[in-house]
Amino acid sequence: MKFMNMLEKNSALIGMVHCLPLPGTMNYAGSMDAIIEKAVSDAKTLEKAGFDAILTEPTLDLPSGMARGQLQLAAMSIICKAVSTAVSLPTGVSYLTPDCMDMFSIAKACGAGFVRLTTFVDTMIFPPGVSYPSANRVWEVRRQEGMRDIAVLADIQVKHGTMMYPETRLEESAYFAEKQGADAIIVTGRATGEETPIETIQRVKQIVKIPVIVGSGVSVDNIQGQMPFADGFIIGSSIKNNGKLEACVDEKLAAALVSAKNK
Repeated sequence: MKFMNMLEKNSALIGMVHCLPLPGTMNYAGSMDAIIEKAVSDAKTLEKAGFDAILTEPTLDLPSGMARGQLQLAAMSIICKAVSTAVSLPTGVSYLTPDCMDMFSIAKACGAGFVRLTTFVDTMIFPPGVSYPSANRVWEVRRQEGMRDIAVLADIQVKHGTMMYPETRLEESAYFAEKQGADAIIVTGRATGEETPIETIQRVKQIVKIPVIVGSGVSVDNIQGQMPFADGFIIGSSIKNNGKLEACVDEKLAAALVSAKNK
């Protein structure tokens, strides 16, 4: 896995491409061309700034928790393919849906090397409803021909949600995620843009042998402090003007974060 080889060699920077609302969702503006244009532009900006990989996600789709259908699946496949064609970096897919088959299908269709799964071994309560563990289903999908080469980045006790079983320790979630086949583990703060505590990173790093990725709140101010403990960073809101997810990636902010990492 090209992406995993890269991740294991340094503290990789994974830049988020936040898609504009997809067709069929509440705030779709009527133009697939506009969605593709922004996604490709953001990906190229991240590559130019010195990021190591791209993760594309339909972050702005509403209503939250909607069951995506064939229209969104087709649209996301087209967008992700345009992104992967536009850059030479490894690319990944986050689809924000309980059905991992959709996400793996998009990844396979566009040549992406990894996917992000927000509920892998945990049962999480989100405002739109309950999301159940997907590890068993992921294994069923991955063992199909050609799917095992797509790496799984698994969130544990992910942001924006509440654990159905709050007595489950972070270390337990990390242990089971590795045992259930995750290729890397993502840890986050409580919300988008909220810093991930170093203690959280350390606790997980002490339990697992696979890479640990920080999934929220990484900035020019804290990345140096987190680098000794993390194998990778997913960067989104801190490289947008005023942290607005719908904004384009700001080239100066992205380059500043790369510089802060490389000090």
